[in-house]
Amino acid sequence: MGRWQGLRALIFDLDGTLYDSPELLAEYPRQAVAFVAERIRVPPEEARERYGQEALRLKETMGRSPSTTQVLVALTGARLDEWAAFLAARVDPGRFLNPADYGWLRSLLSELHKHYRLAIITNNNRALAERILRLLGVRHLFEVVLTTTESGRLKPDPTLYHQVARMLGVSPQACLAIGDRLAVDIIPARRAGLRAVLVRTPEDLRRLGAELLAAARQKQAEPGPG
Repeated sequence: MGRWQGLRALIFDLDGTLYDSPELLAEYPRQAVAFVAERIRVPPEEARERYGQEALRLKETMGRSPSTTQVLVALTGARLDEWAAFLAARVDPGRFLNPADYGWLRSLLSELHKHYRLAIITNNNRALAERILRLLGVRHLFEVVLTTTESGRLKPDPTLYHQVARMLGVSPQACLAIGDRLAVDIIPARRAGLRAVLVRTPEDLRRLGAELLAAARQKQAEPGPG
């Protein structure tokens, strides 16, 4: 069982971790440029240039690539709920995600759900997160879904992981964080006391899932005391 000894809960990132859609992921920065143009009343080309400049500035300051939301908030001063409403009204995940492509994900998470408590921490908003999870056919498997709508905070804030662990009733040490970005998902989770694994592709997620299931089944098969 090794490194998964005592593991009770899996906390997933959403975008780029549970689904692989470059087109949908690219839609967020496209809409951010549209939001900037509308918010500060400049032509789209100027908004795109300002967005790019702010992204570079934040990258130099933070030492890593900022998220779309971080660039947007820094550039416009917008509240998270204003950006969420704009995004939810303009992005239809159904244009980019085909549920038929995610049967493997439904099967994997259904099996993991038999052994672990499942949760999500996402920098997406509640409306879009719900739409995406329902399209993937996995919403019912997650006991906790924490979005920016409820938290008012963004990863890499490590307190988000403490919050979800409390909501699950599980110690941070018994939780595994799973995400596709080292600086945003993995490092803050480890700072919060969780174990964490980086997954870059659906194949990575499949391999990790198989390992977690094998560990859980091995534990189940062990004889009890006495």
